[in-house]
Amino acid sequence: MSKNSYAEQMNNSKTMIAGLKQHTERLSKRGLDGEFLTNIETNYTEAQTLDNEQEKLKAELKTKTETLKLKVKDLSKMYAEARKIIKIEMEQSSWKEFGINDKR
Repeated sequence: MSKNSYAEQMNNSKTMIAGLKQHTERLSKRGLDGEFLTNIETNYTEAQTLDNEQEKLKAELKTKTETLKLKVKDLSKMYAEARKIIKIEMEQSSWKEFGINDKR
C-alpha cells in the first residue's frame, strides 16, 4: 500500500476483501485464491483488534497523564511550602540538607 493513513489503509483493505470475495473464482487463477483471501481477512481482523487495543491504551494513557499532572502540581505546592518554611526556620548552612542551594 502507498503512504495512506491507517484509516485509509483499513478502509481500502476492507473494500479489497469485499471485491476479492465477489470475484474469487476469476482471481484464483492468478493466485488470489481462497487461501489468500483467508490470509488477508485474518490480517485485517488482527489489525482491527490491535487498533482497538491501541485506542484503549491511548485513552488509559491520557487518564494517567492527567492524574500525574495533578499529583505533580500538588507535589510542587507542597515542595514550595516546605522550602519556604525551611528557609525561615533553619540556618542557611543547613539548607543543603534539603536540596536548597540558594544564597538567601
